[in-house]
Amino acid sequence: MRVLLVATVLLGGVLAGCGGGGPEVTIGSEAMAPTLAKGASAGVRPLEKGQVPKVGEVIAFKAPGWGPDGTADVYVRRVIGTPGSKVLCCDPSGRVMIDGEPLDEPYLKGQPASGAHFDVVVPEGRVWVLADNRPAAVDSRAKQDQPGGGGIALGDVIGVVELP
Repeated sequence: MRVLLVATVLLGGVLAGCGGGGPEVTIGSEAMAPTLAKGASAGVRPLEKGQVPKVGEVIAFKAPGWGPDGTADVYVRRVIGTPGSKVLCCDPSGRVMIDGEPLDEPYLKGQPASGAHFDVVVPEGRVWVLADNRPAAVDSRAKQDQPGGGGIALGDVIGVVELP
């Protein structure tokens, strides 16, 4: 039996649970293209208690306040910053910097790292996320004015998306 939690056009994904297996996410937008195409499905590996996703991992998460009516929709984005890290965009070469070091982002496929400047220290208990298709997505950059500075609370992370 599959249970859909939420679905809107702004979603990065729709989460479903299967009776015998782990959760699965269906990508609902172009936000993670080309890594995950709209309509693609992928398994989600739940985090262990106290586990923090690593930089570069793609996660599924609930995002209170990110939905069109302030709802907590399910999104899929890539972890760029972990608790306590300084995330900045961009260096003179146009790359995202983490703790003063450039982030290698081959999944951007020649896109700019960001059209918006940001300089944040990720709060404890949160991760900073960006989409792979950044011009077409809502991510931590757009939510810096919200509680948590755009970071996703670790308690809202559903799990790590298993990439094809």
